[in-house]
Amino acid sequence: MLCHHCQQPFEPASKIHIYCSRPCKWNAKTARDKTLGRTKKKSKPRLNNQCANCQTACSSKYCSRKCYALTQTGKTKPTICAGCGIEIAPKWVAKKYCRDCVCSSNNRNWVNWDKVTLGDLRKKLSTPQLHSRIRAHSRSVYRRANPNYTIQCAKCPYNKFTEIVHLKSVADYDDSTPISTVNHIDNLAQLCRNCHWELDH
Repeated sequence: MLCHHCQQPFEPASKIHIYCSRPCKWNAKTARDKTLGRTKKKSKPRLNNQCANCQTACSSKYCSRKCYALTQTGKTKPTICAGCGIEIAPKWVAKKYCRDCVCSSNNRNWVNWDKVTLGDLRKKLSTPQLHSRIRAHSRSVYRRANPNYTIQCAKCPYNKFTEIVHLKSVADYDDSTPISTVNHIDNLAQLCRNCHWELDH
């Protein structure tokens, strides 16, 4: 078989090969583009600008993303609390509500656990979901009551991993008991798994 570009005989690896080598294929494509009047797109000329932040020579307004980010500091719009309308502190910028409204009736997602009973949760959730929801709320209550707490079992010196446990078991409460009573801070303790097992058994 003859190469379609250089007309030299060659043995094709398959029927679709019509060029003897890649250079012949590229040269044939270049010649075909010239015949059809195709030209490569001209790249935009590089601008000799200075970075707006560090004043170094570059081809755009900023030399790097870091310089762009440094110029944007302080230009963000203030975040307004959806509950009370005041400006949220920088620490709470990612939040929708301020520290005072996040646990108040102004927050539409806030749950008043004084009015939610065990029976209400048992109607909506399965048993594993019920205990998971109660445990999550108990951890939140314990952390709010002890903001500077450290991992330390209350009965032994173990300090690698602890759990927030109920001194009075959840099963000992009837369905009319509010969740705030079950997860009251006086009914919660921080124990390791061994001491937790001993408490339950």
